[in-house]
Amino acid sequence: MTYQLSKTKAKILLFFTEVFFLLLLLASKKIPDNLSNDFYCLSAFTFFVLLFQFLITFPIKIYSDFFLPQKFRLYELTFFNFLLKELTNFLVTTILVLPFIFFLLKTPNFWWLFSSLTLSLSLLINALILQNLALKGSKLENELSQKIAVFCKKHSLPFQNIFLAENQTEVFDASLIGTGKNKKIFLNSNLLEKLSEQEIFSVLAHEFGHLKKNHNTKKFLLETLLTLLSFASASLILSLFLPLASTKIIILIFLLLTVFSFLMEIISNLFSQKFELEADTFASQTNGKQNLNSALNKLLQPENTNFWLDLLFSHSPNLEKRLKNLETNQRKTL
Repeated sequence: MTYQLSKTKAKILLFFTEVFFLLLLLASKKIPDNLSNDFYCLSAFTFFVLLFQFLITFPIKIYSDFFLPQKFRLYELTFFNFLLKELTNFLVTTILVLPFIFFLLKTPNFWWLFSSLTLSLSLLINALILQNLALKGSKLENELSQKIAVFCKKHSLPFQNIFLAENQTEVFDASLIGTGKNKKIFLNSNLLEKLSEQEIFSVLAHEFGHLKKNHNTKKFLLETLLTLLSFASASLILSLFLPLASTKIIILIFLLLTVFSFLMEIISNLFSQKFELEADTFASQTNGKQNLNSALNKLLQPENTNFWLDLLFSHSPNLEKRLKNLETNQRKTL
């Protein structure tokens, strides 16, 4: 079984585990209905709901986010660092829930709007600041960098935004992070060692394709729209069940948002696959189809994945789809 297929199955299992846990809470008669509509009481209640959910789903996360990367040798990660990452995510989630409770109590008719905007703001902060802090590197300065500079100048591409990643992995990786003036392209040394010069140029052209077509900005706007629709839909469905005890309302909202976020991820993945193919097309037009074809065959492995799982749960098209896309675009230009 491939990494992508294993990861996808774990993700689906995680989703159904979370839904089952929240349904049990919703149906439980032991959850207090007469809890005061006090911000601190509801915050404490929400914290314990999140804590129990974290503990129940933690074994699945160990498998999907720690064991699988080690098994497929994607990157080295100590269990301590993995645990620290998960605890940080839990803490961030808990903090982001506090404004949601505040808006639910103070503006019950518009909590969905203010909560979705708060979450969108956190996504923007992540794109502008946190990603740059997480991925560090130095500007590319070697013999190859001079050739890349010539290539970038020839195609009017911003060479000054290319960095060599410090946190190396065994993955042959290139990535575009940030938005606006903070956009940066990171390459790791494994990729530079694996590919020829022309293949490296094609990989860079692919990343510049993302930059030229503003894919990161489009992803942010898409996520903002989907977040707004998810919260609005949750509010609409919630109104059908009112009146409910405050504790039940919180659990029901968590349940609805869990389902909607799962659907959001599927929609986001479909757009991500589209963006990857568009970037491939740009790279093919910039540096030739053959060079990108050769690079993809070196960097990606053919995978026997389930068609629907691959279509809906993978953020990047598989090798077969990407090569087929290059062939299709070449025939269109003939």
